[in-house]
Amino acid sequence: MSYGTTNSDFLGTTAPEGDWDEDGYLILRNAIPPDQLQRWTEATDTLHRTFLEGAIPNLSQDKETATTFPPHWEWIDRTWDRRTIAFRRWRIVEDDPVFLEMLDHPAWFPIVLKLFGNFVQISLTHVIVYPPKAHDEPYIHVDGGDSLGNIRTDPSSLPLYVKVMIFLNDLSRENEGNFSVVPGSHRVPYEKEEAKRILQEGRAKQLKFRAGDCILFPHSLWHGPAPNRSKRSRKTLFVGYSPTFMRPYDYQSIDVKTLAVATPRQRRLLGDLGGWDWRAGCHYYSGPDQEEIMSRET
Repeated sequence: MSYGTTNSDFLGTTAPEGDWDEDGYLILRNAIPPDQLQRWTEATDTLHRTFLEGAIPNLSQDKETATTFPPHWEWIDRTWDRRTIAFRRWRIVEDDPVFLEMLDHPAWFPIVLKLFGNFVQISLTHVIVYPPKAHDEPYIHVDGGDSLGNIRTDPSSLPLYVKVMIFLNDLSRENEGNFSVVPGSHRVPYEKEEAKRILQEGRAKQLKFRAGDCILFPHSLWHGPAPNRSKRSRKTLFVGYSPTFMRPYDYQSIDVKTLAVATPRQRRLLGDLGGWDWRAGCHYYSGPDQEEIMSRET
């Protein structure tokens, strides 16, 4: 079930705002309980502080690749003060097990299952801390780079990639690093020059959120950050989902220490197929317990 649904299909713990088919996104208000929001914020602050202290690199570059940025990030100047650039880190479930709670969160995981069915996996877990007056320029883009970014699913099709973006602090005014979207753009081909014009002409819609809100959107929605002219950083978490046959975005395998504290459903979402792994087609024809594991509450 994908485009062509109505919001009544997604009713759960929180009634969604937006229209998945027409707008290309769903907003869930007050999705995160206060105690959980505090845990995630503290873990995010710890990661960001570690980055500011120089103990970890930006963009999750490891020891082998820390001297080379992917072309998409080559504009970043390594001499910039770390306090003036956005902090981006992937595979954060390996940094702190508290982030495992995002994978099958009851506020949005039922929606994920309605979109993908049971044959779904985690593609990424990600944090962005976007400071005031950052060197990072606002930009409108689609997700997936040169491959997935050029693909759009038919309205009758299951999606290929969906992100949940979680807001850890309030964005109640414009130009606080807001999540900007072009409603309905998920149905049209992405054009970089048109995206630039939309940004320059102020035609992107800056959405407003409170801490604990979240938004679901497909990879093909034109989106990006607005300028942050406030006096505080925008803190956001992301969890991405894709069908089981696709390669995950930010991992080849998850470390055993993380899997050891995950629930059976979380382990399956992170690619642990149990006795079904590895055989030809195992990620295309999931094991006999796939539906049972996905339907569990833990």
